[in-house]
Amino acid sequence: MFALQKAGPKFEATVRNKEKANPRFAFLLPWNQYHQYYRYAAGQGQRQQIIRPLLHWLDGIASLISAV
Repeated sequence: MFALQKAGPKFEATVRNKEKANPRFAFLLPWNQYHQYYRYAAGQGQRQQIIRPLLHWLDGIASLISAV
């Protein structure tokens, strides 16, 4: 599921169009009951990609401060 999100919106649209009759990909359709969860979970994954480097950077800053 998250591989779709990582590949980008164009790839997601391609998969949605090609697999619209495939029930395994029904979550990509906006009217599907699981679409909201997909969007939520994909957003969580994006936030993790943003937060992880920030935390690493903050750890580096904290190490520099504690060394002084």
